[in-house]
Amino acid sequence: MARRDEIVQAAIELAEKEGIGALSVRRVAAATGIGATTLRHYFPTQDALAVAVVREMSAGGPADGDIFDRSRPALDRLAECLDQYLLIDETRKASLELWLQLRDAGSDDSNGSFAGLMQSAYSVLNDTVTHWLLVLANEGRIDRVDVEPATFTIVSFLDGLAMRHINGLVDDPAQLRRRLRWLLTRLLHERTS
Repeated sequence: MARRDEIVQAAIELAEKEGIGALSVRRVAAATGIGATTLRHYFPTQDALAVAVVREMSAGGPADGDIFDRSRPALDRLAECLDQYLLIDETRKASLELWLQLRDAGSDDSNGSFAGLMQSAYSVLNDTVTHWLLVLANEGRIDRVDVEPATFTIVSFLDGLAMRHINGLVDDPAQLRRRLRWLLTRLLHERTS
């Protein structure tokens, strides 16, 4: 792993364990096993480090699963893709809490750059859900005109679940899956058979 990636990973782990306030150059350098001067070579400012943390947290994404397998019902394929977001273990809960801390840290962002970064990071979920819905639209399982509002509705549902988890509410996994299927059935207008 490249040094820059090691620094970012150490920063994420530190923030997940101790909160966003732990993302000082000295603390992250110590967690990485390097000096502050070396860290500043890769990240000249603390803001640059925070930006890298946000970008890394939003990189990648969930697997596409069987979304392309036309032999299976479209509703099942989409539900299985979205299932990756339903259950939040302790690691994912810590990541959600870190996102909230990052959001709060950027709340007095006078030039809007941090808010813009958070928006671009947030768009990963939007883009992923849109991608899955477009696969189904290309198969004729959902009208293309419905992709954007369906994405908004699904992402809002997932956001609500994330907030429930952050606030300590525990949901039954089977019930969450039933609610998700109920929602998807209505969004896809029963064209998913």
